[in-house]
Amino acid sequence: MKPAGRSSRSVIRARLRGMGIFSRIKGGISGKATAAIDKAVDPAKELDMAILELEEGRKKALTELVSYKATAKQLDA
Repeated sequence: MKPAGRSSRSVIRARLRGMGIFSRIKGGISGKATAAIDKAVDPAKELDMAILELEEGRKKALTELVSYKATAKQLDA
């Protein structure tokens, strides 16, 4: 009877090892999914950043325009 018990134990151990592998795979996939969700872009923040960049560009353009007008006025005088 003991040899039969040993073989059933090895079958049980093999099944448990197999379950461990699937658990590890599941954990890896869920970790990657969580990381992807964390990296997802927030549309509101992206829009705010785009608006800030446009405002900075407008300020630089206005500064350049004022500088150009001042240079043109000096050349005309």
